[in-house]
Amino acid sequence: MKPKDENEPDREVATLDPNLDAMIGAKLRTYFDTLASEPVPDRIIELLTKLDAKERNNPPGSH
Repeated sequence: MKPKDENEPDREVATLDPNLDAMIGAKLRTYFDTLASEPVPDRIIELLTKLDAKERNNPPGSH
């Protein structure tokens, strides 16, 4: 652990080993890339289309 910053409350700041940090980052990127490449479910597209239409008919501040 490294020493706390003077502006932080009384607790120490934990740091990760750089190798572990890099490994976690690589796994998260792989997971995100896989997730981002999956198709959006039809139900979600339908809901977003309805929301978009509703917002076009009732723009913010038009009440």
